[in-house]
Amino acid sequence: MGDVTAQSLRQRVLLELAKYDQTDRTESFRAVTEASAMVLDVERTSIWHIVDDQSAIVCEDLFCRPERLHEEGQVLTAREHPRYFKALLESRTIRADDAMTDPRTSEFADGYMAPLGISSMMDVPIWHRGKLYGVLCCEHLGPRRHWRDEEAELAGNLADIVSGGMDARERFRAERRWTMLVESVSEAVFVLDLELTIRQMNEPGRRLMEHLDVGLTNEDRRRELEFRDQLGRIVPPEQLPIQHAARGEEATEILEMRHKQYGHVGWFRLHAKPILEGGQVQSLVAVMSDVTKEVRFERLKSEFLAALAHELKTPLAIARGNAQLMLEQPDLPTPIAAAMVATERATTRTDQLVQDTIDMSALTLGRLSLTRERVDLGSLVGSMVERMRRPFPDRTFRTTTVVPAMVMADVIRIEQVLRRLLDRAVRNSPPGSEIETTVSVDKAYVTVSVRDHGRAIPADQQAEVFDAFARPDGAPAGCGGLRIGLHVAREVILLHGGEIWFESEEGHGTMFAFKLPREEPS
Repeated sequence: MGDVTAQSLRQRVLLELAKYDQTDRTESFRAVTEASAMVLDVERTSIWHIVDDQSAIVCEDLFCRPERLHEEGQVLTAREHPRYFKALLESRTIRADDAMTDPRTSEFADGYMAPLGISSMMDVPIWHRGKLYGVLCCEHLGPRRHWRDEEAELAGNLADIVSGGMDARERFRAERRWTMLVESVSEAVFVLDLELTIRQMNEPGRRLMEHLDVGLTNEDRRRELEFRDQLGRIVPPEQLPIQHAARGEEATEILEMRHKQYGHVGWFRLHAKPILEGGQVQSLVAVMSDVTKEVRFERLKSEFLAALAHELKTPLAIARGNAQLMLEQPDLPTPIAAAMVATERATTRTDQLVQDTIDMSALTLGRLSLTRERVDLGSLVGSMVERMRRPFPDRTFRTTTVVPAMVMADVIRIEQVLRRLLDRAVRNSPPGSEIETTVSVDKAYVTVSVRDHGRAIPADQQAEVFDAFARPDGAPAGCGGLRIGLHVAREVILLHGGEIWFESEEGHGTMFAFKLPREEPS
C-alpha cells in the first residue's frame, strides 16, 4: 500500500469513526478495533480496561482480523505480569518491536504470544476524564515489525476516539435520564433561548402549547396571551418571570393566563431560572404548574371569610353603640362603667380585625375598589395626626406639611393607610418619644413619611415587611392582630399608582413613606 493511499485511508477511517454513533458501547468498541486492525494493518486489536485498584485489566473487545471474530472478558493480573503493569501505569505508549524479548512484554511470551505467533506489540494508553482508563493494544503476527512514529500517533488518535465515545455515552445517558425525569413530571417544562423562543419542552408543555394554539416565539405569546396577577391587574411582559430569568434572576409568581381571544385558560405557578455558562446567561428554564384548583379554593375561602366578616359588622356595631350609650349615663355604677369600657375597647378591636379580614378578602379576590376624589393630602395628614394625639398623650407628634398637596385619592383608603402607619409608629416607640410626620411636594408626586425613634425592624425580617401575616417588628409570638396592615397599605398605595417603602436602622428607628401622583391645584 503506497504512503499516499495509506494516508488517505487513515484519514477516511478516522473521519468515519468520528461520525459513528457512539452511544452503543459494544458497537462503538467493535468499530474502533476493526478500524485499528485495518489502518494499522495488524491481525489482532483489543481494548482493555484497568480496574479501579489497578490490580488487573479486563478485555472489553478483542478483534481477530483473519477470522473476523470479536471476543471479550479475558483478564490479566498485575501479580502475574508486574513489569507490563509497571510500564502501563507509567502511561506511556509501549512500542515493542520484538515483543518476545522486550522486558515490558516478555512476560506474555510463553503463555500468550508464542502460541498465537505474535511478534510485535504496540499498546497505547486510553485516557478518560483525566484518568488512565485502559489501553488500546495492537498485535502483529509473523516477522518482527518496527512501529513508526506516525503509526503510534495514529494509534493515539484511535485511543482518543475510544475516550470520546465514552464521553458521548455518558452524555447520552445523562441526557436520557434528564429527558425521562422531565417527561415524567406533570408540570410543563420549557427551555428558551435569550430571544425567549421555546427550544425544548416536555409532553405536558407540548399539550399546553397545542391547546393554546400559540407559536413558539416571544412575539407569538405576546400577541395571543396575557397574564394577570391575583388582583386582576395585567402584568407587563417585561415583568414576567422569564424576563427576570433573562436578566440572570430566578423568579416565581402565581399568575392567571388568559388567551386574548378565548379568555381564561387557568392559574399557573410560573418559575423561571437562568442557565449560566461562564457567568453569562445562555438559556432559560421555565416551569408552569397548574394551580387553578388551589387558587379557586383559596378564593372560595376568601369569599366565605368576607361574607362572615360582613355578618359580624352589624352585631359589633350594636354592642359598641350600646356600650357608648351606657357610658353617657350619669351616675353609672363603677363596676358597670368598667365593664362598658372593656366592652367598647373589645368591640372596637374586634371591629378592626373584621375590617382587616374584609380588606384581605377584597385584595385576594381583586375587589378592593377605589372611589377617587381631589383631596389635599397635607390637610388629610394633619387631621389624622390630630386624631392620634388624644388617645396617646404620652407621645410627641411633630408634623411638617405643605399645603396644598393635591392628589386624586380614595379618602377612606388613604386615611386607613395613614392610621396604620401612625399606629405602627406609636406601638414601636417608647412613651415620651417623638413621632415625625412630613408631607412634601415635587413636580410629579406628593410624598408622606412617618418616622419613629423606637426599635428597628430586624435586618433578617426586612424583606418580609409588606408580606401578609408577617411579623417584621420582632414582636413576640402570640402577639394579637392579623398582621396584614402593612400588606393592605402597600396594595392600596399601588392601586393609586403610587409607591411605598421604608428605612430602618438600629438606634435610629424606622421611617415609612409613600408617594402618590400629584394633581395640579385648581
